[in-house]
Amino acid sequence: MKIRILRVLSVRANGPGVVAFVDDQLVKWNPKRGWITECDCEGDEDTSCPHVDALLDVLDPRVMGATA
Repeated sequence: MKIRILRVLSVRANGPGVVAFVDDQLVKWNPKRGWITECDCEGDEDTSCPHVDALLDVLDPRVMGATA
């Protein structure tokens, strides 16, 4: 998958969030609203979108507040 990251600010920043295009699909994250995608493959709460999974694979877990 082709990933183009536009913005990454960790939870320690004033306005945390992630904005990226994964295979030309917009994928966003912020701590209050969670993951937001504009693709047709959005699953229910039990399944995850492959675009989100691809972005999570390249992000450091500390961006979203996980401890190392």
